[in-house]
Amino acid sequence: MIRWYCYQTERGREQDAAAQITDRGFRVLAIQQEYQRIIRGAVVACCRQLFPGYGFVQFDVEADPWPRINSARNGVRIVTAGGDAPRPIPIITAQMERLLEWVDETGMFCDPRSDPTRPWEALQDQPVRVIAGPFTGFNGLCSMTDSSRIAVLLTMFGQVRTVQIDYRQVEAMA
Repeated sequence: MIRWYCYQTERGREQDAAAQITDRGFRVLAIQQEYQRIIRGAVVACCRQLFPGYGFVQFDVEADPWPRINSARNGVRIVTAGGDAPRPIPIITAQMERLLEWVDETGMFCDPRSDPTRPWEALQDQPVRVIAGPFTGFNGLCSMTDSSRIAVLLTMFGQVRTVQIDYRQVEAMA
């Protein structure tokens, strides 16, 4: 069964390690994040690893020759457990699928707050249910969506209160 696994490499050498593992025939994901830095008064776009010193590789433990990954340069080794006969530890499929949703085809992390589709705008003036955080279980009305934090009108203690929460903590009510 093909699964995703984590590998460890020398910090700062993640892209080199990913290229070497890819050359050996494996699918690799070394996620980068773009950020802006001011250098000598100019704004410069830079990249950094989202998980410094780590990357992800996809293979089948039973069919693929995965020990070849450990022989790549830059200190690459699969994260394993098991003592005398170590076996790679698979990443939970749901977690990896969620992570892949946030990564584009070049391996760049896409922050939903900078996403032009702005998914929270669909919640404007809609009844919502809080599904995470300290207000879990409350129902309310989404009143303002000018950023990824939205304002929700909740009835608490017999009064209507405005609460600002992340848009991922609510779901639209049917």
